Parts: sequence; C-alpha cells; structure tokens
Amino acid sequence: MSIPISGKVKAAVTIGFVSLATACGSAQAASGAQSGTMEVAARLDTIQNFSFPLDQYKETPAQRAQLTNGLRSALGKCMERFGFANRFTAKVPVGTDPFPRDRRYLFIDPDLTAKYGYAGMPQKDDSDKDAPDAGKARSDSAPSRAPMSVEEQSLLTGQGQQTVNGKSMPSEGCTGEARRAVSASTSADDEWLLTKLENLASDQSEQAPGVVEATKAWSQCMRRAGYAYDTPQQAWEDPRWGPRRDGGALSKEEIDTSTTDMKCKLEVNYLGLRAQAEADAQRRLITENQEALRAYQKNLQIKVQNADKLLAG
Repeated sequence: MSIPISGKVKAAVTIGFVSLATACGSAQAASGAQSGTMEVAARLDTIQNFSFPLDQYKETPAQRAQLTNGLRSALGKCMERFGFANRFTAKVPVGTDPFPRDRRYLFIDPDLTAKYGYAGMPQKDDSDKDAPDAGKARSDSAPSRAPMSVEEQSLLTGQGQQTVNGKSMPSEGCTGEARRAVSASTSADDEWLLTKLENLASDQSEQAPGVVEATKAWSQCMRRAGYAYDTPQQAWEDPRWGPRRDGGALSKEEIDTSTTDMKCKLEVNYLGLRAQAEADAQRRLITENQEALRAYQKNLQIKVQNADKLLAG
C-alpha cells in the first residue's frame, strides 16, 4: 500500500522493535469501528501518556540512545579520517521524546496558554541532549571551541566541495557514511513507515463520526465565547498570531483565544474522542501492514547490533 507522508507527525528515522502480538484482534476492532459500535471514549485532559497501538513498534529510549551513539561514533571517526577533530565523543543519555504529545491534537494546558498563548511553554535550547534522535548529528562543541570551518561543514553534510584535504568525500558526507554504517545489512524497508501510518491514522481519525461531532461541539463552544472558528486548525493557525511566532509580542487577544480554545476542547472531550478514533485507525492499519512491520522491526535488531559494534570498535 502506498502511503504519502503529510508531515503531521514527527517520528524518528530509526526503526521500532517490538512484538506484533497486539495486532491480534485488530480485525474485530476494525469491524466494530466500521459498524459504529465503538465503545465510549475515555475522558482525557492529556494524551502525554496515552498508549497508541503503533507505539509498540517504535524504538525504546534505550535503543534510540544506542543508535544515536553508534551513529555519532561512526561520524566522529569519519571526521578524524579527514584530519579534523572528533566533535562527537560525548555519549548521549537515555531520554524521552521532548515533543509535547498533546500538540498532536493542537492542545496545550490552559494554564500554559494563559502565560504563553499558542506557543505554549518555551522549549529549552538543549532539549535534544535529553532526547537524542539518531537522525541528528549534533556537535558536542562547547562555546569555547571554534565553530566548524566551511570544510568541516561540507564534510559533515556532503554539500559544497567534493574533496577535503585532497581526499574525495563519501556520498552525503560523513553523516551519510555514518548512517550507512548503522543501517548495514538491513533490507530495503521503508524507514518512514511508522510516520506514514501515523499520519494516515490521524487523517482517518478526523473523519470519524465522534470526532466530527466533537469538532462541531468545540466550534459551538468557541462561538458562545465570541470566536468564529469551524475547526481547531483555524484557531491555531489564525494569521493574527503570525507576528508572535516570528518573535513579536504576545497579545491579550491570543491569550484569551488560546485559553478558550483549550477549555472548549476539554469541555467536549476532544482529546479523548480523537485518541480513541486514531487508536482504532491504527489497529486497522497494523492488520493491513503486518509484513512491512515485521521487516521494520527486524531491521531495528540489525541496526542496534551495528551500533553495538561501532561503539565497541
């Protein structure tokens, strides 16, 4: 099945490894969803710890750190081979995803919107240190260390010049070489599979009857407060908040609108209904993509083994 990427959901490039056991019974869930017999959605005021069916296929925090450290090890050795300092010696710790999961449904705690509007609480600049991504090649350089030279940047990314210090650069630079080292001996699976399935499930959930009704109820709630929006996206992406996102001042209008928005979502149980509908859609997609998911998790095992070898070497 060909599934386009919509960019709605951010996902790590590395491959998730978990059992396919919970795929059993998905067909029954799909049948119930299609016939309109879904159970009543739980009332949720956050989905930060909500367990979605596709979560089981993602790499664990420990695996993500191992994959990242393996990639960084290969990256540093590549830079050294061309005569540059290894800026990637520090091991990244095991962490959690810093992306606030509630943003999946354009939700922020009303206490935060009352202070920060639609921006929510500012993220720390060094948040990726706590939750490394194996697709990133962040330098460990301290403020006192000289910034990367043009040659180093070209070697790192593979863009710009094609030779460094008289040697031909590897395809896609040292970053490409390091990624190939981590992915060695894996099959040509679709490494964006989980992202695609999550995006598709999210799109399908928006059309679920319960979510359609919740969106209408949310719109009515907003209109009672004086805000004419048909969908949460319209409120979130209102052009009036553009200057704020570009560094402008936070207005009382944005604070009031965003706080009402979040309170209305809670009033109509928007999070609970969206989460249930998306989980139902994911179960159906798991049933339809079991072979691809098996290949996906098999490749994770190989990648983790490769990372272990890179770190040991």
